[in-house]
Amino acid sequence: MQAFGRNFDATAASIQSLKRGSKFVLRAITPETSVIGAEDLIPSFLKQYATRVSLYQGRSFGRLICAGMTRHGGRCVNLVHPFNGPKGTDNAYRKGLMSRSECCYPTARGQQLIADLLYGTGLAPLR
Repeated sequence: MQAFGRNFDATAASIQSLKRGSKFVLRAITPETSVIGAEDLIPSFLKQYATRVSLYQGRSFGRLICAGMTRHGGRCVNLVHPFNGPKGTDNAYRKGLMSRSECCYPTARGQQLIADLLYGTGLAPLR
């Protein structure tokens, strides 16, 4: 997890450095907890851990991604709450935001939600 945070931070720093003096927006999204609601697709020996690990990863990656974006002048949309509710344990598949048939990615409705949330972060200084 720490290596991911360092790598993400270095990537955001590189982008910021390359764009210095230019008008640009730097945005990122975090992962949702995609295992919740798709436990039956996970091998049985992993099921007892999968939901907790998915929630831990969603929250942890979210903190690292959003911290890196903040440090480098960007903004972040954490998808855990919009997809999985206030505790991060709601079933995004049941909400129609994730697809089980093309497991485990956002549906068109989920993609639209992500686009709306990103747009909601603003477009300054471009506008």
